Amino acid sequence: MQTAWNKRWRAQITASTRCGPLGTYDGSGFQAEYERFLRELQKSRVDVEGFIRLRRQVEELRPLHERLALLQRLEKEHANQRLTLLAEWEDVKAAELIVSRRTTP
Repeated sequence: MQTAWNKRWRAQITASTRCGPLGTYDGSGFQAEYERFLRELQKSRVDVEGFIRLRRQVEELRPLHERLALLQRLEKEHANQRLTLLAEWEDVKAAELIVSRRTTP
């Protein structure tokens, strides 16, 4: 039964992410399909309220997942920039040391 539920869940997620032209959500028929899906879950004695809560939680996590990817990319860029600045700083320190040794008798 768990695998059948997983198949239904994946089908529902796939249906919920259908997009029309220009990436806009195409909700035609989705509500009826979703209600039919919930009725099937009820018949198979799956906790429908729990399913709805879980679906909402997944929807709440999607923006966080996208934000995580953005933050990881920014972290990598900033780490590279930091290494570049550290190398530049070390070069400046080395140049100052050379200059100070030349000017010190």
